[in-house]
Amino acid sequence: MPPFRLRHSLKAQRKALGPLRDLEIQLGAAHIARQFRAPDTDLAPAPPGYSLATASLGASLRGLRLEAGADNLFDAAYRSYLDRLRYFADAPGRNLWFRASFTF
Repeated sequence: MPPFRLRHSLKAQRKALGPLRDLEIQLGAAHIARQFRAPDTDLAPAPPGYSLATASLGASLRGLRLEAGADNLFDAAYRSYLDRLRYFADAPGRNLWFRASFTF
């Protein structure tokens, strides 16, 4: 059974800024509580709760959409209750990503 999870984000958009179109910036956070309803037969106690931050930025230029972002922005060490590898290692750290798409 998954623990209580709360996600929220704040997004700002602008139609144009010079040659760039559809600019947007988004900041978000996820708060995951400790699992208190864990069965007694579990191999290890449930890991503590944690919070993760995310950020992304995107813009379009003549049909080309560019986006960049980061998940787990502050590189928090955590273990998810639903991940069976939590018995052995922390979840992956910061994830930086870049995406480009072209509309034709």
